[in-house]
Amino acid sequence: LYLSNPYTKCLQDVNSLEEEGDNFFRGGSLRWFAWYEVGHGHFDAERDLMSNIMKKIRVRIVENRSSIVTRYHAPGSGGTTLAQRVLWNFHTEIPCAHVKLRSNLPTAALIERIEMMYAKTHKPVLLLVDGDDEGRVKQLFRTLKINSRSYTIILYVKRFPYRAKGKEIFLHGKVSHQEAKRLALKFKNQCREDAKKQEQLSKLCEDVEKGNERQVYEFGLATYLHE
Repeated sequence: LYLSNPYTKCLQDVNSLEEEGDNFFRGGSLRWFAWYEVGHGHFDAERDLMSNIMKKIRVRIVENRSSIVTRYHAPGSGGTTLAQRVLWNFHTEIPCAHVKLRSNLPTAALIERIEMMYAKTHKPVLLLVDGDDEGRVKQLFRTLKINSRSYTIILYVKRFPYRAKGKEIFLHGKVSHQEAKRLALKFKNQCREDAKKQEQLSKLCEDVEKGNERQVYEFGLATYLHE
């Protein structure tokens, strides 16, 4: 990620941002240009698990220690968005990159880019790898340790259907009361003129406050189900 916005063609393009936001609230992922344009918290809602993930990464930064931080998430829980938020939060402190191992970029070229970022900053490089095969992620880490002089922290995001033993950093689909309020406020902005939908979103918050489980995707269903 660059410190300044590299997506200059999208500058002040409100229509592009509205379209991106609408796609996001319907279940899509936010492209990086939207993060540069409006920052964090405009479209995404902060998750309770974020501080825990950031703390673990920060320990490795301070220690100059290469590592894989694996973050599991339930399907539809907002795992990709949370990972993007973590990367975004760090991008002004250390070099950060979103890596797709399924792309055609050769490993040697990737290592060269990581080395370049490290040489310019002398700080650990944080890589986000979302959804790629775990074996390929581990192989990349081993290759970096052998062939690179840089310290590299890989935030590996993996979809997992249930919380198994040993999965310490796990993002549930169910939401806390605070998360429910944040999500309701975001989705209410998408249906301001529909009193029935507004009421349904408020009801979801009330259910969570009473101790009932509610899932992230239910807020989207309450807003867009009829469509």
